[in-house]
Amino acid sequence: MPSDPAIIVNNVSKTYYIYENPITHFFKKNKKKSFNALNNVSLVIEKGKTVGIIGRNGSGKSTLLQIVAGILQPTSGTVEVKGKVAALLELGAGFNLEFTGKENVYLNAAVLGISRKEIEKKYHDIVNFADIGDFINYPVKTYSSGMLVRLAFAVAINMEPEILIIDEALSVGDAAFQHKCFSKLKSLQNKGTTILFVSHDTDAVKSFCQEAVFLEKGTVVYKGDPETAVNKYYQSIHLEQNVKKEKEIKKRLEIVNTADLKCNFETGDRHGSGEAQFVTIDFIDKKGNIVDSIEFGDKITVRLGILFHRTVPHTNIGILWRDSSGVDVLGNDSLNLNNPIPPQEPGSFIYVDFTVENFFLKPGSYALTAAIGEIKPDGTWNTSYYDWVNNAKILHVGVKKNTRVWTKVLLPMEINVYEKSRKKV
Repeated sequence: MPSDPAIIVNNVSKTYYIYENPITHFFKKNKKKSFNALNNVSLVIEKGKTVGIIGRNGSGKSTLLQIVAGILQPTSGTVEVKGKVAALLELGAGFNLEFTGKENVYLNAAVLGISRKEIEKKYHDIVNFADIGDFINYPVKTYSSGMLVRLAFAVAINMEPEILIIDEALSVGDAAFQHKCFSKLKSLQNKGTTILFVSHDTDAVKSFCQEAVFLEKGTVVYKGDPETAVNKYYQSIHLEQNVKKEKEIKKRLEIVNTADLKCNFETGDRHGSGEAQFVTIDFIDKKGNIVDSIEFGDKITVRLGILFHRTVPHTNIGILWRDSSGVDVLGNDSLNLNNPIPPQEPGSFIYVDFTVENFFLKPGSYALTAAIGEIKPDGTWNTSYYDWVNNAKILHVGVKKNTRVWTKVLLPMEINVYEKSRKKV
């Protein structure tokens, strides 16, 4: 256990009971079924850490946050929270819809144990951050969902909590407000605030969180590195989709042992239904040589060698680049590029090249993920993949002399300078 934990969740379970008949009868027993939203969940969140919680709908994420925030009581187990908590959970929770925004600011402050004198010092900061104009003096019931989350977030972060709990609240605000929120959250991180963060935005989890928890059916599947947690989350989704697919065709596919394929890449994170599989993945430079590094601005080709084990009429093939933080940076697929893959028969082997005319990635290391999937009759990609190879190969990008690159991606641009008369200088 960390020497200075902020949150300790010890064997927490939460059980709900669902009755067959919503109306009870005095002479008839109303049968009930139990539903376990959480099953013996144990977590230790270290002080000052930002921890993301991911999982599908119904996995227990919101229930866990509500228990940590003290809104729900666990059926069994204990939770210990060390520090002042501010929570952004269900939209509008803790607000009185009949009160004005200003009245709700003071109401929320009182709930958090903030004195009136202290909230008066922070009031203008809250109003400026929320940026809802004169609506601050109107009843909250007149607010849009975006305005409501603006005010709720402004109150929570300006209370200077030691622990901040956020449940998908930021997905409601507009893009500009989301950027503003993440900037403020970064500031809280730097000040040592412990943040518990639920989101379906896996890129945000990978880039913003130091740790991540993957919940499935009320159970902790993994806690640790955010990229690993996200990969396990997607793998779980893909595997479930493949199981459904196997039931539909009423025949379990015979998966060829990937070791027998003598693949030229290594990965411990690979899954798929097996109709087709990657055998080779190479990086080819502009001279046709196989390389593992290039210089910034060089042309690069990703060459994928694919073996088909089953008849596949419509296939989509895609690639994805991730930076060292696990954030998806660049990607594309044959469907998006309007270059369909011809029908393939069992035993056929093809190469597919993705060529980037100018590789504008910032110097560093990038991992390539490759995927093969089915194109459905409606022309969309079925994400029940034939093969998904995560972080199959690493490409190192260097920088040429006298080139400055300070962003993740540097795009080519044209710059022109004009006089006031629009005469080109």
